[in-house]
Amino acid sequence: MKDNVMLFIPLFIPMVTFMAIAAFTPGPNNIMLAASGANFGFRRTIPHMLGVTVGFGVLLLLLGMGLDQLFQRLPLLQQGFRIAALCFIAYLAWGIANSQGNSKAASKGRPQYFLEATSFQLINPKGVVMAITVMSTFISPEFDFIPQYITLVICFMVITALSVMVWAGFGIIISRFLNTPSRQRIFNITMALLLVLSILPVALDVLA
Repeated sequence: MKDNVMLFIPLFIPMVTFMAIAAFTPGPNNIMLAASGANFGFRRTIPHMLGVTVGFGVLLLLLGMGLDQLFQRLPLLQQGFRIAALCFIAYLAWGIANSQGNSKAASKGRPQYFLEATSFQLINPKGVVMAITVMSTFISPEFDFIPQYITLVICFMVITALSVMVWAGFGIIISRFLNTPSRQRIFNITMALLLVLSILPVALDVLA
């Protein structure tokens, strides 16, 4: 057992490094969390943050049960998920662009609910690619699958939790400079454009 642990360490370190880079770099979740933090504050963004973390854990569990193999056998199913993700992200980008933030009209907007954020992880293009990549790269056939799988899920959920808090906090820091309606408007439109740009490669691939 001890020998297995020592042999797994060379895989563990690059795995955690990859997870951190993947989780903290800009993507649909992080951009939406920054926008939510800026517009609605940290406390109201907590359900969104929890939804991302739990949803990503559910995605990893489903992949461990063979979801990636199902996608390989039924590529049209995966394509359907990708199209649904693109439509949903476009809808969210529109909502961010038209958010009124902390103004008196803020009651017209709201942060994402827990179940919305959780469900989105199952179709989030970046999240699905990250999860499949880390499972196919860092789970070695030389060791027992279950211990590696549990370690991977726990590590990725912890790193995801840290990432969502950092990005929501970043949004709160930015909100200090959004003290006029025009600045708030520019910020929201910018975040909406970044959100659309983050899925542009997937959109081009779907249309190809």
